[in-house]
Amino acid sequence: MNTLTKYSDNHNLAQSGGMVYPTNEDGDPALNILTAVRKRWKILLFTMIIICSIGLPAVWMFIKPFYLATAAIRVAPVISSILFGGEEGIPMYRNYMYTQADLITSDRVLQRVVDDLSDKNIKLMEEAKSRDPVTAVRNKFSKNNSSDLILLLRKAIADNKLTVAPEDKTELIKISVKSSNPSNASKIANSFVQAYMTIVATEELKDGDHKLTVLEDERRVMAEKIERQRKTLNDMAQEFGSVILDNRQQMMMNHLAKLQEKVTELELERIVLQTKIDLHSSQKEKTITPEVMAKLRHDFINSDLMVQTTTSNVANLEQVLITAKQHLAPTNPELARKESLLNALKQRLEELRQQADKNFDEMAEKEFKESDMLEIQEYKYKLEQISLHQQQLRDMLVHEDSKTIELGRKQLAMQDVKEQLDNSKDMYSTIQKRIGELEMERKRLARISVAYLANTAPYQDRRMQYSLAITMGSLVFGLGLALITNKLDLRLKTPDDITKRIGVRIIGTTTSRDKIKKAMWPRQLADDYHSICINLGLMNNCTIPNKLVISSASPREGKSTLAVNLATNLAKIGKKVLLIDGDLRKPDIAKYLKLDNKGKGMHQLLADFKLRDLLLYSDVPGLSVLTAEPCDISIINRLIHHKNMVEFINEISRIFDHVIIDTPPVLAAVDALLWASMVDGVILTSLAGHTETPDLKDTIERLKQINVNLLGIVLSNVKYNQIYYPYGYGYYGKTNVIKDVKQEPADNIVIPEVK
Repeated sequence: MNTLTKYSDNHNLAQSGGMVYPTNEDGDPALNILTAVRKRWKILLFTMIIICSIGLPAVWMFIKPFYLATAAIRVAPVISSILFGGEEGIPMYRNYMYTQADLITSDRVLQRVVDDLSDKNIKLMEEAKSRDPVTAVRNKFSKNNSSDLILLLRKAIADNKLTVAPEDKTELIKISVKSSNPSNASKIANSFVQAYMTIVATEELKDGDHKLTVLEDERRVMAEKIERQRKTLNDMAQEFGSVILDNRQQMMMNHLAKLQEKVTELELERIVLQTKIDLHSSQKEKTITPEVMAKLRHDFINSDLMVQTTTSNVANLEQVLITAKQHLAPTNPELARKESLLNALKQRLEELRQQADKNFDEMAEKEFKESDMLEIQEYKYKLEQISLHQQQLRDMLVHEDSKTIELGRKQLAMQDVKEQLDNSKDMYSTIQKRIGELEMERKRLARISVAYLANTAPYQDRRMQYSLAITMGSLVFGLGLALITNKLDLRLKTPDDITKRIGVRIIGTTTSRDKIKKAMWPRQLADDYHSICINLGLMNNCTIPNKLVISSASPREGKSTLAVNLATNLAKIGKKVLLIDGDLRKPDIAKYLKLDNKGKGMHQLLADFKLRDLLLYSDVPGLSVLTAEPCDISIINRLIHHKNMVEFINEISRIFDHVIIDTPPVLAAVDALLWASMVDGVILTSLAGHTETPDLKDTIERLKQINVNLLGIVLSNVKYNQIYYPYGYGYYGKTNVIKDVKQEPADNIVIPEVK
């Protein structure tokens, strides 16, 4: 499959400065128009022959010279308003123009045209067997035969001999008739204008009458509705004599407040009497516990009306002060005044409590001295009277409360009816106003008018032009068909192809060696992998995941190359990296890094080999490699499905800063999905011009099904002008590269950390 396939099949790699580069003998030639034509010249030639052999004879056989008669109708996009002095435009003006053009060719207009031309008895100059459809129509008219006239006019429209269409950038709808008889062509065009204008005038009059009829009916309905709503509101107001009940409701609320205040006062008296009774009862028993005394003292103090009022005022003022602190500056004098007032109230509350405590002591002393049974009975009698009075007040309070609620409900109902009445009045006023506007606007100028009647001009012979157009069109069509055939494949070639077709973000690209200097390509490729490393960190909150899987949709798409170079870049910036060759069917990592892995491989983990005995070390400090050898399917299944494999991966991820696993292609073996389920993220690689859209979509769907974190895609072998940094190649030639630093020790060089 051209040079792209050769690139995919070639596994030779070159090393330079710790970087691994894919090599390609032929490169990937640019796909341009000349290449497409050279490959698909038969399609181009065959297309031109077919189109020209059909089109050219048809042009010279069927296209004849005609006269062109043109009449025009003007449709004003904006007309002035008589009533308001403004202008009224047509929304979607061009669509309206096309609608009117369709109306001109409708059966209603055609029937009027047929009747008009039949009355004029147009004589023909052509022979009856003429091939001109308009001539055939005139032949029919000359014979006073109107049975198929509409069908003949339809045929003339279909054959483009009679055209009705809006003219671009004008207000005109042009009616054009082509014929060898200029006189008859003008009569036919003028007949269309007259027939259309007659229908338009009739429709405008009918439309205005219809609008007025609808508005009159709606006005009558709204008047009846207003009358019903007014009667309903009056009926509801008869009970109170007014539709406004705010004052009455306020009076009832005040009455409820007074009743509640009286109930509170009786409750205080009842508590005082109960306290006296309890004191006398305690004295009679000649003993009273401190707890009882403390409770009586607490109840007595808290029942004091002044104490309760002051306590409520303190609480309210504290709430006001909290709210004020949220809205006022700390230096605001209003805050100082409120704090001073709060302190004064707290001091006053303390004085009242002390006074109540003193009163309690005096009362207790007095009551202890007066333990006469008769006084106790008197207190009990008063307590019963107060309780009875209190119960009566509560009953009154419940009754008045229910009346207040009922009044509120009636007020809400009346307000609802009043709002409906106001809305109905507004609607009635709007309808009345609209009726007046319509009656006034019917007197303004018409929107549609006759621009000019038909004038006839020679219509030149365009057969030579059509022949040239068909020839050029066949050339362009054949060229386009060749290009489409050449490009109509599903291969992904640029980063835009991935973002548009797949919808997955691009981590980076690597540059194709085509059209780039051989000496500059290693530096360009090194910069590509450096950009991929940096982008990977930036796309993941400035942190490169600890455990990564590098895979692809199908074989030979650059996954192993990416795994080696990513691991190398991370090791060069001081990270401790472990590169695992997880492709047990076709391992390549040892070959890419030129490591001797004889006798060492992942399969030996099944034999309880220690990890340190299986690791190999590359020339890059900090990069350790766990290679693999081709294994039987049974060994692969035992190794990957081993119950301790996940624990093993997690354990080595705590030893190394980064663990990178090169897996088989996702669509080639299920091993890749198993590896992917053990790591923090997956990077897919694609080869420009080789990877196909369905394969990559299928791969991503399989990864989504197992909830794998897909970090992004790296597109390899991209043309240098389509990579992420297309100007980097030219940038290299503008500066000198420092190849060695001898002035400072290596330990003093600070390498930026990529997390």
